[in-house]
Amino acid sequence: MVPMLKRSFIFVSLLAAIACPGDKVTPPAVTTIAKIGTDPTSVVAGASFGDSIRVRVADGAGHPKAGVSVAFAVTAGGGSVTPATVITDANGQAAAKFITGATVGTHIATATVAGLAPVTFTTTTTASSIFLTKLGIDPATVAAGASFGDSIRVRVADGAGNPKAGVSVTFAVTAGGGNVTPAIVLTDANGKGAAKFITGTTVGTNTATATAAGLAPVTFSISTISPTATVIGKVGADPASVAAGASFGDSIRVRVTDALGTPKAGVSVAFAVTAGSGRVTPTTVMTDANGKAAAQFITGTLVSLNTATASIPSDRGATPVTFSVTTIAATSALVWSSVSSGTTEVLNGVWGRSVSDVWAVGTRGTILRYNGTTWSNVSSGATETLYGVWGNSASDAWAVGTSGTILHYNGTSWSSVASGTTAPLSGVWGSSATDVWAVGGGTTGTLLHYNGTSWSTVPGGADTFFTGVWGTSASDVWAVGNTGYYYSGRTFHYNGTAWSSVPSGTFIPLYGVWGSAGADVWAAGGGGYYPGGIAHYNGASWSLSVSIGSAQYLLGVWGASASDVWAVGRMGTMLHYNGTAWSSASSGTNQDLNGIWGSRASDVWAVGGGGAIVHGTPRP
Repeated sequence: MVPMLKRSFIFVSLLAAIACPGDKVTPPAVTTIAKIGTDPTSVVAGASFGDSIRVRVADGAGHPKAGVSVAFAVTAGGGSVTPATVITDANGQAAAKFITGATVGTHIATATVAGLAPVTFTTTTTASSIFLTKLGIDPATVAAGASFGDSIRVRVADGAGNPKAGVSVTFAVTAGGGNVTPAIVLTDANGKGAAKFITGTTVGTNTATATAAGLAPVTFSISTISPTATVIGKVGADPASVAAGASFGDSIRVRVTDALGTPKAGVSVAFAVTAGSGRVTPTTVMTDANGKAAAQFITGTLVSLNTATASIPSDRGATPVTFSVTTIAATSALVWSSVSSGTTEVLNGVWGRSVSDVWAVGTRGTILRYNGTTWSNVSSGATETLYGVWGNSASDAWAVGTSGTILHYNGTSWSSVASGTTAPLSGVWGSSATDVWAVGGGTTGTLLHYNGTSWSTVPGGADTFFTGVWGTSASDVWAVGNTGYYYSGRTFHYNGTAWSSVPSGTFIPLYGVWGSAGADVWAAGGGGYYPGGIAHYNGASWSLSVSIGSAQYLLGVWGASASDVWAVGRMGTMLHYNGTAWSSASSGTNQDLNGIWGSRASDVWAVGGGGAIVHGTPRP
């Protein structure tokens, strides 16, 4: 079986040498079971703290073992775990919910795999307290004198969240007139109690409280208006279609009136996206003197039906307004077409020097070169999977891969260079012939530096599995990757002296990195438990810029400028950034795309599974 896409190996396959297609390998036996995360320091007695007892089962080579039965059991302190038996998933992980006993003290649970020493989870419980809390939020505005059902609601529970039934709760009006009924309520089996609040007839602020003996009171506050706004209507018509990811101004607009058509000012209108993964801004708008409110609707990045609603408080009896827009693929400056590569090997990385000198690397030591007309195979002298390629000139290029493989091209041929590591390497970039970085995995993350003479290990990787590297200069370099069992995204920066971790602003694993400047850097990623997405660095901090479907996570990013950036990933996923928003584009293939590079805005290459190569050229 041909090894999967470049970044999928980062999750599993990069942790060990890649087996050649056709090789028959006997999987190592299960040898380890390890705890994921740390035990809670203390919880309330009787508390349930989710899937917090979690383990990972692996073979002797560190590969996750799926389908292994893990038995969870309470061994001290009482309580329970559920389920008692869990089969490990594709990542070798299994988890159970631990509900501690009602007694204050030490509580212990274990996770066991046949033939292996059990893993122990220990937590200390504390006594619970009783709390009175408000359920829901107060309406923004209601009509003076209105009754809005059991909308003042409370819940009584202990510190572990267990409901307390039979507690007497007293409701009372404290400002604005009106009344509540009933005045005294006993909490039900769910610890809940509710009363009807009829506001006063005078326009203004109305407040009511809920109290229970020995507990802090809860206050409800509502502003009343008069008369009741009863109608919310759409202004204008929905656009027939827009480009995916487009923002089309204040095109979702409504008007709120009373029953006679008189506009109502000061009514809170809530805008929300209900389909298509886009967003609206702002989400809450007060109607103006003409009873109108509007929001900006930014559609999702994928081609689909996008809907948004506008609504006013439910007590007014008005039906929400729905806006529907169908998105279409954005028209980019390029059209993409498949180009014959002459191989079926998985291609993981691409880089070039000009329109007539481009390199691509992949599995089983595959190296291809484009001469401006066709792609052809070039002997690498290696059999390991290659993931990254970068060069400084026509006679100075580097390729990196599994087992610490580093190859150098001298203008005539490729040859192996000692790396000093056996860790898998997945990215390479440099600022000059004497300043080159290679990054990868291993037990602590791998950062290698080439000074023009030899490669050496540089500290600073912590527990990160690095997957991409890029920079603007010798003193401004970024490396991205993931860490831990949840593959949380990581970003590290090199300032010319040392590497340091910088908050990534996202949990998604990151694979590719590129920027137009030091204050405009993009990192693409996703997969595992997380959807695909793109993070952005603005010179001060990282934040998640866009999130897409979980199946279409992203593996590579490259741009020609700050307003012309491309990202590629699973199943031919391709996105384009025009300086304002990301939108989906057609790549012309359903193969996974692992890497992307261009010589200029009108000449861009992407490579991927099954020897796929697609070329972006100007639209006719």
